[in-house]
Amino acid sequence: MVFVAWHSLKGIESQTSKFSFVVEEPVILRADWRTDYSQPIAIITIVAVVIIGALVFALYKSGRLKVSGQGKEKQGPKGETQA
Repeated sequence: MVFVAWHSLKGIESQTSKFSFVVEEPVILRADWRTDYSQPIAIITIVAVVIIGALVFALYKSGRLKVSGQGKEKQGPKGETQA
């Protein structure tokens, strides 16, 4: 959870988690929090990249994936195939 702001009936009082004030009348303060999803998203992204990298490596090693330019034959000026 990440702190958002302190709210009173008048609106936002402070957007810092530490807030000092002098009480001269009854006050109702509400602390607003939100869920921080940045860490789970980063972990999911890293796991996805590792899985995709492992799949590409496995396909390359099995011969199902070829690097661009390998195994292509060149054609001569009249369309004949050259090795």
